[in-house]
Amino acid sequence: MPVYAKVVRDRIPEIIERTGKKCTVSKVTGEMLILALQEKLIEELREFDEGGRDLEELADILEVVDGLASSWLVV
Repeated sequence: MPVYAKVVRDRIPEIIERTGKKCTVSKVTGEMLILALQEKLIEELREFDEGGRDLEELADILEVVDGLASSWLVV
């Protein structure tokens, strides 16, 4: 079974389970969340650059930036 240690949107586990597959999720907070979101931002920027720079990828980047901004306000 593949292991993906990365930040996902809230509904991704639900979508995975709807297809009959299983997944395990963990919630992270504080510094761990900020580090995970920084990694996710790099991933999304890479996808944006490689994927023709479409609007959907840009929306993903903005969502991660919003998460980072919110997390820094809490830490």
